[in-house]
Amino acid sequence: MNLVSKIHEIEKNYNVETVISNNVPIWQFLRNIVHNQNYDIKKTNKLKKAYYLLKNKNWGKYSVLDKYKYVLFTDFREEVLENNLCFDKTSQNLIDLISEDLLVVVNPGGKIHSHSSNYIYNHMSASFFHYKRWSGGLVKSLKIKNKSILNFIIERYSLGLDINYYNRLFFTYVHIFSNWLNVVSPKVIFINCYYSLFHQALIFACKQKQIKCVEIQHGLISNSHTQYSPKKFIGTHCMPDYLLCYNDYVKNFTNKNYIKPENIIPIGHYYLEKKINEKNHTCGLSSIKYKKVIVVSTQDSIQKELIQKIEEIAKIKENILFIIKTRDGDHALSRYKNVKFSKQDIYNLIKQADMHISCYSTVALEASMMGTPTILININNLSTLYFDSIIGEFQNIIICESISDVINKIDTWCPQKTTNFPYALNNKERIKRFIGSL
Repeated sequence: MNLVSKIHEIEKNYNVETVISNNVPIWQFLRNIVHNQNYDIKKTNKLKKAYYLLKNKNWGKYSVLDKYKYVLFTDFREEVLENNLCFDKTSQNLIDLISEDLLVVVNPGGKIHSHSSNYIYNHMSASFFHYKRWSGGLVKSLKIKNKSILNFIIERYSLGLDINYYNRLFFTYVHIFSNWLNVVSPKVIFINCYYSLFHQALIFACKQKQIKCVEIQHGLISNSHTQYSPKKFIGTHCMPDYLLCYNDYVKNFTNKNYIKPENIIPIGHYYLEKKINEKNHTCGLSSIKYKKVIVVSTQDSIQKELIQKIEEIAKIKENILFIIKTRDGDHALSRYKNVKFSKQDIYNLIKQADMHISCYSTVALEASMMGTPTILININNLSTLYFDSIIGEFQNIIICESISDVINKIDTWCPQKTTNFPYALNNKERIKRFIGSL
């Protein structure tokens, strides 16, 4: 049973909503930790992690005592460097519209931040909060009502979840954020992904102070995304008030246990819209002497396995160049000369590629909109799980079950270029209207 099915079954069969600590149903954030348990994420040793925290904690350009009307929590994965300036692929129009009243908090993702001079807006590191937690320790153990329900679930499904630790961690971050919010005093918090314990603690602290929380869609939302379709109402203590999404389709894949449909507002996608309209941008693929160039986008949970499969295919298809774009931006050397890792912008690569391969990345939809066909390799049935409900909208996305099937499609599949663009257009104007409505 995959983790999505496990979470849905747990929520159908057990009263997880009754497991409460400090008046919060803690399954709201524990379910996300369960969901992320199988992620193939590189572990950073404690010494290196401490070094990164110390290096990053004071990074930025802002006044510690200043107040800001808006705060955006974003991520290094959303950053792109253009003309030595940092732009946010998801939220740049938002930043431009409210920059004078905005503080941007950047999660470095286990890396050292890029130079602060690259940023044209007020900014600080999320490491500031992690350092506070690391240096101050966790709050004392807290009473958990109906804990036995979770203990049974953990044993029944072999989850290996330390309830006490994550509960203490959550309320430690709540305390840190609460103190910080008292200083910054924002009216609205924007978050590029709500479903992490860190961001859910922020949301909870905000709701205690009547601060509005807005999530900005960052990736694929389908009917198999557990974070947007809980099987029962667990509470809204840790959920955003609004979701700014790519299109109206998203409403079909959320339910009343997440947020109200009227608070799900399509705004499109800033960077995709920019790239589709951009003319004559090249990244050197046209000069590469291979029969075809295929770009590969990865996901954390299956990155290692996907790369292994690509190398198996590359061993057979020596006349095909495979360019791999990892989620964390890291690159390595492959034993196959026709497998390369790239740090170039994924959209620039896709615009010039003959084909795109992934497993369940949102990039599949975006490649389709750019006219580049996508083969999804159905690792652990994840392609079917996440794309089955939406793949019918796209003529140039297919799912393959085996390496031999992928090779066959590389050789024989020739779909027509799509003109379909299901994302909402005019991102900047839509954001402007939303801000005006708050």
